Amino acid sequence: LMVIIVFIGTVDLGEVFIVRMSQVDQKKPLPDDVARQLCEQFDAYKKKYGLNFIAKPVIKNGQKDFSEWMCGFPGRNGTLWEGALLKLRVTFPSNYPVEPPAFIFDPPIPHPNVYPNGYVSLSILYPTNWKQRTTVSQLFKALDEIMAHPDRENPANAVAFFEFCERPEKYKERMRKAAKKFNFVQFAKSYNYG
Repeated sequence: LMVIIVFIGTVDLGEVFIVRMSQVDQKKPLPDDVARQLCEQFDAYKKKYGLNFIAKPVIKNGQKDFSEWMCGFPGRNGTLWEGALLKLRVTFPSNYPVEPPAFIFDPPIPHPNVYPNGYVSLSILYPTNWKQRTTVSQLFKALDEIMAHPDRENPANAVAFFEFCERPEKYKERMRKAAKKFNFVQFAKSYNYG
């Protein structure tokens, strides 16, 4: 049993961080019907967005682990992330969809809503906001939205958030550099299914 601590809150002075502790049982696989549903949802999202989106379950001990997916998440055209293909790990707890999954950029990216360890601060994933009927498509649409328009209410990276609010030109320059760094070639070199 592994305990993962994710901080949710703001970096404004006087604000209090709320700590969400989520227990992830890495030995218990997802039920077959849940794994099948996830495969269908990931396939539907890939068909809708074409070759720009990549998603595969991780291979562990020679078998697909449907509780952990490696994804190539493309930056939206017309945004600072245009041209990027970001490596994203999506982990589903053994009691999914009762509890939300976690989105982790690996390697971490310098974004106001991404913690330095790569975990994404996405309000739709907070336990108080989580709805069991939320689909993979809805999750990725929400992620796409905060990538294009950072959420000021849920910052996770103090430096990126400060630059986003107080030094927008420096923020834009840093995001463009990161987008160039995280391109398809870099993604392909680092992609590992197991």
